Amino acid sequence: MVNAIKEIFNRITDIENKLSELIAVGEVEKVYAHNVQVKLLDRDNMITGWLPVLTRKSKNDKFYCMPDIGEQVLCLFVPFSGLRKGFCLGALFNEKDRPVSTGYQAVTFKDGATYIHDQNGGNCSIVNRFVLTSPELSIHADDSMIQGNQLIVDLSQNATIGAQMLSVNAQQITLTMAGTTIVFSGSGGEITGDLNINGNINATGNIIANGANSNHHSHP
Repeated sequence: MVNAIKEIFNRITDIENKLSELIAVGEVEKVYAHNVQVKLLDRDNMITGWLPVLTRKSKNDKFYCMPDIGEQVLCLFVPFSGLRKGFCLGALFNEKDRPVSTGYQAVTFKDGATYIHDQNGGNCSIVNRFVLTSPELSIHADDSMIQGNQLIVDLSQNATIGAQMLSVNAQQITLTMAGTTIVFSGSGGEITGDLNINGNINATGNIIANGANSNHHSHP
C-alpha cells in the first residue's frame, strides 16, 4: 500500500515537472525563415529546437515580422518533447526593451522609422522617410497638409488627390509629368516644357517673353 502511494506521488511529481516545462521565457539565439531557436536562461542556457513563430496571417494575406537575435520571447512546448518541439508565441517588453509609448499605437523600426496611430485624436503619423510605390494613388481628405524640406512627386503613373483644402508647406516642390517639370521654391517658380493656358493671365509684375517685356507691347 505504501509503495503504491509513493508510486502515485512520484507520477504526480513527474507530471508537475513536465507541465512546468510547457511555458518558458528566453532569448532568441538564431533566426531562420519563420523559425527561431531560443536560449532558455533559467534552464542552464539550454537551446531549444527550431520553433515556428506565430504570425497574424499566413494564407492569402501574409504578415512577416521575426524577432531579433537577443530579443526576449515567450515559448510554448509540446509535452514530453524535451523542449525540442513547440512554438514561439511572440516577444515581450521588459526593463531593457520598453514600449515606445503607452498613449497610442506605434510601430518603431531600428532605423528610426515610426508609424504612430493616435486613437484619441484620430491621427496617423509617419516619422522618417516615406516611399509609396503604386500604379495608382488616391488621396481623399477634408484638410490635408504636407510638410518637408523637399517634396518630389513623379507622375509617370496615375495619382488623384481629392480634398476640400490642400496645403503644402515645403522649401521646394518639384512636379515631373511626362517630360514637363514644374519647380516651386522660395525664389519663385520654373517650368521646363510647353505650357498651354486656356483663359486669361493676370500679373501685377512684368511678363518677359524671349527677352521682351510684355508691358511695353501695344496693339495699334
